[in-house]
Amino acid sequence: MTGAGEIGVWTRVSALLDLGRSREALGELGRALASAPEDAALWRVMSLVQISLGEHREALESARRAAALEPGSSDVQRTLGTALWNAQVLGRPMALLWLSRLRAGGGVAAPALAALHESLRLDPHDAETHVTLAGMQLDLGDLKRAETHLKVALEQEPGSAGARLGLAHLALRRKRPAQAEQHAKEVLAQDPQSVRALEVLARAQLRLRRPDQAFRSALAAVKLDPASTYAQMQFTALLDEYLPQPAAQFLTFDKVVVSVRNAHRKTKLSPEVQEKLRQVRRPERVGTARLTPRIRLAVYGVGAVLALISWLLSGNNFDRAEHIFFGTLYAGLALLVIWTVVRRRRSKG
Repeated sequence: MTGAGEIGVWTRVSALLDLGRSREALGELGRALASAPEDAALWRVMSLVQISLGEHREALESARRAAALEPGSSDVQRTLGTALWNAQVLGRPMALLWLSRLRAGGGVAAPALAALHESLRLDPHDAETHVTLAGMQLDLGDLKRAETHLKVALEQEPGSAGARLGLAHLALRRKRPAQAEQHAKEVLAQDPQSVRALEVLARAQLRLRRPDQAFRSALAAVKLDPASTYAQMQFTALLDEYLPQPAAQFLTFDKVVVSVRNAHRKTKLSPEVQEKLRQVRRPERVGTARLTPRIRLAVYGVGAVLALISWLLSGNNFDRAEHIFFGTLYAGLALLVIWTVVRRRRSKG
């Protein structure tokens, strides 16, 4: 392929990626590789586009082709490590990942980590590689090593948004939401359109007991990139964390407690946010037809007591009191159901 031809390919591919037309960019790369199958750079970009489309097995094959053609490239080794992680590690149970970290050889994550370390050996000052490796260490539960790589990344590139967001995720893992919020805000100060920063900010705000702000941040992230599956997934996870769906299993009291608690938590949200959440999820319906008279009386009594407690409690102790109250309520209803079942079995015996 001539130099002018290469420039034309990169121009078209870059334009398509900027427009979010990754599938068309993939087709353009495929046509270019048909003419230049020995171009490692094309194979590397092909792998990155396939990763963005979730085609992890294909991305790994493309990355391996690039590494075979140009093994001494730091960028190629970083792409190979990312492709190995997505194809062989991503989606594995967390316990298995932690076990892999404890094993001498690194377990299932070893090939991906080895590729990233090779990338750093080739270019020790590449901030992006340090950020990528830190993300893997976070998933493996090795917070100390993750922090080390993130700090090095910031030293090499003080304005690295990836490093700042990595530190925000690290702060959340260490139960320091205020630090996570600060890191996310620093990224947003540089790039107000950062969807990832808004998502991290939302999680931090929820843990800081500011649910209304959290959902405003999460909704802003979805609005910026409504086609993003990741943004939708993060918003759903936040919603399920704060307003979980009542379990539809065998214990009716679980549905009652969760529904009453959700109704209470919704009072902390502004009418505007509540309306937007209603558009996402239908309100839970709690059926009381199958409740025994004893449990139905308990449920109605709980509603009255909850209204009184909600009026009496305020300030910083509110959330703590909420946990204590609903924990006691749940345990009480559980004991009531167990006691009722035991009595019925004894009576039948």
